[in-house]
Amino acid sequence: MSESIAVPRSNASKADKAEATTRAAQQIMSAEVNARETKTQKLREARMAKEAAEAKIAAADTKRKPKTRAKSAASASAAA
Repeated sequence: MSESIAVPRSNASKADKAEATTRAAQQIMSAEVNARETKTQKLREARMAKEAAEAKIAAADTKRKPKTRAKSAASASAAA
């Protein structure tokens, strides 16, 4: 009677194999998530740096443009 209650050895090993497969799959997925998040963070930082550099250049160009316009306006009024 105790034999009918006990879990057969083959079923226990199948459960162990299934659990091992599940753990392996979870580890792979976790590693992929970590890799994706790391890549996203690096790309975000690169984009932010690029935008900051572009904003700095745009600000420098904005500062220069009024001086150029003022010279052009002065030359235009002097020519008139």
